Amino acid sequence: VADLCNRPTHLAEIVPEDPALLGTTDASGIGLGGIFFDEQLQPNVWRYELPEDVRKNLVSYDNPSGSVTNSDFEQAARQAQLCVMATNYELAYCTIENGTDNTPALSRGDKGAVSSEGPDALLCNEACAHQRLHRYCSLGFFIPGEANVMADDASRLFSLTDAELLSHFEQHYPQAKPWRLLHLASEDASRLISALRSKPPPRPMSRLPGLPKARSSGNGQTSALSSVMNQPSEASPMWKTDWPTSSSSPSDTAAVPEKGGKSIRADAVSKALTAIGKGIADLGGEDPRFPFAGARHYRPVLADYMSAIRKEDDPSSRAYPVNMTIIRHLVTALDLEHERYGILNKHVIDLIIVAYFWLLRPAEYLQGSGDPSDTRSQAFRFRDISLRLGGAVSIAPSAPLNDENDLKQLQHSWLTFSDQKNAVRGETVGHATTSDAFFCGAKALGRIALHFHKYKAPPDTPISHHYNPTDKKWHAIRPALITNALRHAAHACQHITGIDPDLVSARSLRPGGATALMMAGVDSDHICLMGRWRSDAMFRYLRIQVAAHQKSFAQRMLDNGNYIFAPAAYQQGNALPLDTPAPYRAVLQHSELYDSDSE
Repeated sequence: VADLCNRPTHLAEIVPEDPALLGTTDASGIGLGGIFFDEQLQPNVWRYELPEDVRKNLVSYDNPSGSVTNSDFEQAARQAQLCVMATNYELAYCTIENGTDNTPALSRGDKGAVSSEGPDALLCNEACAHQRLHRYCSLGFFIPGEANVMADDASRLFSLTDAELLSHFEQHYPQAKPWRLLHLASEDASRLISALRSKPPPRPMSRLPGLPKARSSGNGQTSALSSVMNQPSEASPMWKTDWPTSSSSPSDTAAVPEKGGKSIRADAVSKALTAIGKGIADLGGEDPRFPFAGARHYRPVLADYMSAIRKEDDPSSRAYPVNMTIIRHLVTALDLEHERYGILNKHVIDLIIVAYFWLLRPAEYLQGSGDPSDTRSQAFRFRDISLRLGGAVSIAPSAPLNDENDLKQLQHSWLTFSDQKNAVRGETVGHATTSDAFFCGAKALGRIALHFHKYKAPPDTPISHHYNPTDKKWHAIRPALITNALRHAAHACQHITGIDPDLVSARSLRPGGATALMMAGVDSDHICLMGRWRSDAMFRYLRIQVAAHQKSFAQRMLDNGNYIFAPAAYQQGNALPLDTPAPYRAVLQHSELYDSDSE
């Protein structure tokens, strides 16, 4: 806190520019490694072999009681690369960008904080302290594993000597300049290993004097390194990917102007406030976001402010839709027969189907996705499900469900709203079963209810939870799992859909279902009612359980959910699917369709 008061934060530490150093990292069960380039296109590679006790503590099928995960290793690799960069370059007021093929590590680096205790939290603390000390702006981006071959080699080839490793890189990844092997400083390695052992790391030392500048000039011109990013070289397979980086993704645009005409989205402000608030709380102070300790929602003034800036977000930048083609590819993208994670993967798919057909916000079907500034979004629970089986309607906890044969009698499923955004308490929204035996919203909700019956879940169990008989525990599904599943499925069928995998997330199911309704020719007023979008105050008082309209919605969403986009059109703010009915072409531009949903 004293440091924050005595040394103001420079604008260059929080507003990114063209990267001065650019690279990727990876981790294996043996060690950490990475590669990066400076603005003179000097290629650098580094590696660090992990101590044996840390490797043995890695969670695996053979070691389920371990305390460190592969994501922790990946997070440590990203931080180790920043340490190597700081040891060899002057980073003050520079933008540094590093890619990873691990989404949890990417998320932790972007947020700067986690809600749990352990190696991940200690690594976040180390990252924050290091960034504060060296005064740089750190960005991250996702790179598919098959494109991250150079960093992967660096993290695995410990059987090679240093000279042999350099020879390997010169032979397989030749560059204009010779590769340079760098090393992780012992004091930096000590802090990272302490964190992986779940011990508070020692304080970082001051930066070393006399280091070369990471940025060769500050004239605002496009750097040579940016040219490498924009025009991939045949000699640099790391950049041979169509997946956008964090600096180019349209989902990073928002209402607050940034350099180059870009803007910051409201959820980016929310994440920054969360990091600051948790940082103050970790230092023993009171989190200034909340009116009192234990409060669930922001102070009224702050909540009003967040609501106001959300309304300024460009509607087309808030969520990108997924279609039924992507959802159908989930069964091949996920291992449904896995001994330990098969049940988890099945529940993920059922939640995705339910969210698509009911147009749900992430906070309404997932754990840990709510935004404290949103005072009206809570997850549905077991008791909120109703089923019509053989003509009789029952609340799910008391429904006659014993096995999958009982689901064959399912005719209709409902969700009852209790404390969800823009909903009327006690109102229900339902779907009839469709012609599809699996990809049916009513049947997916029935499968969730059957799972809860089988493992005797209490009525107030959130639908995000599932029971794993392997460890005999209930586990919650969070947005990252949904996002990861959707992106893997989207990647497999991108050539069919034209939908960019890196732009879809757990928030994409709501606009995805709405787009299917639009393609089916459903009236825009009915779409707004179904999705609880308020284009007019009168919608608050309208009853939305109109059987004459709802009974065929699910079938129409299924039949019209395979919409496609023209190549490259998906990223455009005004892009609509091909063959959009003329009367409904304006629906996706309505701001009420893209209200601000928390991730």
